[in-house]
Amino acid sequence: MRILVDFFDGNFGLVDTDRLDFLIASRGITGFKRTDGWVRVPQGPLRGHGGKRYEGPERRSKVI
Repeated sequence: MRILVDFFDGNFGLVDTDRLDFLIASRGITGFKRTDGWVRVPQGPLRGHGGKRYEGPERRSKVI
């Protein structure tokens, strides 16, 4: 899957999802487009960064 990104120089491009992770971590882009709108780096909500720890019951099945 390819994601539309906004580079620091004002250009836009499509990158693979694995490349997106690198660009976010290295601050290589100013933002990227999700289905619900643009996310600005580093201000926007990024998945896997922070958030509240889940305190509820374990719901995943256990393999025995």
